[in-house]
Amino acid sequence: MSSKNFTNESEPHEINITDTYGEQWKGTFTYKIKMSGGELMRASQLRRQYLGVNSQAATQAELGIAQIYSQLDVRIVKSPSWWKEAGGQNIPYDVAVEAFTQAMKVEDDYIQTHNEEARKAREQLRADKAKEEAEEKKAAGEE
Repeated sequence: MSSKNFTNESEPHEINITDTYGEQWKGTFTYKIKMSGGELMRASQLRRQYLGVNSQAATQAELGIAQIYSQLDVRIVKSPSWWKEAGGQNIPYDVAVEAFTQAMKVEDDYIQTHNEEARKAREQLRADKAKEEAEEKKAAGEE
């Protein structure tokens, strides 16, 4: 994927989940693929805001919940109407976890794909260099 064709929006991802209370949630989300420094800062600010002034007293569960909702607030590009109407944080936790898992997988997949592409490019460069050196040695031996 070349950077000049990059849109920073994932393909659509479907959620179809029944929450802990038996309610069905179905819809399509798209997520940011890469986060800028400013977006990471915004997610961090939101996490601290959700935890409140006494964040040191937050439980592990509260820390996790704040992390999930703050990331989703920044990473979601498009969401179903029920997500928008509820403001995200008023959605059952297990539905939010599913969206968070998808959002993080989008970024992880992108990183893995590009790491693999970089590895293959390095291997090709090494092979090309070795071939070039072999050709130079052969040409020097023929003179």
